[in-house]
This record gives sequence, structure tokens and C-alpha cells, in this order.
Amino acid sequence: MTTGSRAVAVARSQNGVRERGFSNRVKFNTWYYGRSVSGSAYPWCAAFTSWVYDQIGLKAGRDFPRSASVAMCFEWYRKHGRRIDKRKLRPGDQVRYTFSHTGIFAGYRGGRALVWEGNTSASNRGSQRDGGGVHLRTRSLSLIQYGGRPKFHDAPRHAIKTPPKPSPRKSKQKEGDIMPVIATGTNTSNRTIKPGQTVRVKVGEYFSMTSLRKGQHVRPTVEIGTSGAGAIAVSAKIVDFLKGGKPQDRIVGNFFEQDFASNRSAKHIYTPQSYVVKQTPRKGSSLRLQLQVTNRGKDPVVITSTNFTVEGRDA
Repeated sequence: MTTGSRAVAVARSQNGVRERGFSNRVKFNTWYYGRSVSGSAYPWCAAFTSWVYDQIGLKAGRDFPRSASVAMCFEWYRKHGRRIDKRKLRPGDQVRYTFSHTGIFAGYRGGRALVWEGNTSASNRGSQRDGGGVHLRTRSLSLIQYGGRPKFHDAPRHAIKTPPKPSPRKSKQKEGDIMPVIATGTNTSNRTIKPGQTVRVKVGEYFSMTSLRKGQHVRPTVEIGTSGAGAIAVSAKIVDFLKGGKPQDRIVGNFFEQDFASNRSAKHIYTPQSYVVKQTPRKGSSLRLQLQVTNRGKDPVVITSTNFTVEGRDA
């Protein structure tokens, strides 16, 4: 059995596993975060794929992207030259859909893709990206953007592992380290940015890093969908926000700025380096992530969607 086929077999073994209620409290999140989590900030379709690849002996960061973010998974595949055309998928490949969702490709049936997915519904009647269970879905190829192929090799065959117990976390992180995802969000409302204008683009609610303290690390990744010809610059800031204060109250740190060319319709991935928090929040305040976009072109640019993930080390 090939390594890819073993990934399919492990995914199949989880058929019907469900979260508790619709809380996102599920074994795959517990494995990923090292503790039980619940709430809308913890979707788990990507955590499910990461869990599967871990079970067959692949190494995170070297062989596959260990992330709870769909965008971050496929940014890893892009950077490592492992993104696959949807017409060339093989069993075990990771699938990215045109909506924010992912799964493990199992094969074709009648010109349609068979995919094992976490956090989906058993049929088209329920939510396709927040359905709460592991199910085999039959999808039209038109719903698939592309795939990602892990670095499959002759990993040792072994029984499915039990989730490891959480180990003590070290606060000191290296740049390439994998940090837990502590927040995700999506916004699909359009926002027009005029030439020369700088706006704060809503990516869900402002993310409050209430438990981060001086000396700890944080790293955001944002996928931005745009339309219109032009050029945009994206930057992110950490702000020490005090209720009743100014919207941009005491900037704690700036991530580097990144430029993108917008041509008709495009998607851009913004992944800055991790940032060491230099200031513990003042009494009554919290650290917040703030995203800013500047239109540097001569024509309006429309932000059509944003998907964001924040990695960080909680206290």
C-alpha cells in the first residue's frame, strides 16, 4: 500500500467521527492544539488533514503543512513546489476548494472527486465547511481550485496513534517554528479602496490577543481576494488597545509591508515573519492585530474577501 493510500485508509477509519454539538470540540483539534478547545475560532477541516498525515508517519514542516488554516496549508505547498493541478490528483493528496475548506482526495467516480473531509455534513443539505463530522463527499471538479501533494515516502506503517499529552511550552521560538493557531476568521463583504487611500480592512472581528505578554511570539497570515487593476500594499500592526481610547492606540509593533499587483481578480497570501511582543498590555487593555491596505495604483481596487489565521504562543 502506498503512503498516499495509507492516508486515505486512515481518513476512512474516522468516518462518522463528530464534534460535540456544534462546538468544534473534537479529537483532531485536541491533538492539534494540545488541549481541548471549542468555539467558532477553531474550525478543524485542516486540523483533520494534518492529523491524518501525522498518523502515517509524515513529519510536519518537512513532509506536510501542519496547520489549522486552509490558506496556510496551501501556501506551504506553493512555497515547496508541491501544488498540484486538480486534474492530476492522486489518492492521499490534499484538496483545496473554491470555498474555505479542505480534505483528502480518495479517487474519482463518474468524473467527480471522492474526498474525505473533516468538519463537513454527510450530504448537501447541511453546511459543507462547518458540518461537524468526518464524511466521504462526492464533489464536482468545478468546486476544487487545486491540490497539494505531501512528500510521501516509505514512512513506517503503524497503528493510529493516540493524541499525545500536552507538553510544557517554551516561550522562546525560532523563526521557522510551528506555532499553534490561536484565531481564524473570514469576511466576504466587498470594500472599495480609492487610489491613494489607506483603510483598515475587516477580517472578521478584531483579534484580541488577550493572553499574549512581553517576550512571546505572534504571526498572522492573511489571504486577500481582490478585483480591479492596481497595486496594493498590505501591512499589519499590533496595537495596545484600550477601551474608550483611540482606534489606533499605542502601536506596539509593525510587521513589514508587502506589495501586490491586482489584475482583474486575484488572491494574495500575506505571511510576515513572527514578531516578538515588546510590551505587556496596560491594565484594562489588550493587544490586537490590525490589518491595513493602501491602494498605490491609479484605479480603485475592491477587496472581495479576507481569510486570516493568527499563530501565537499563549501565556
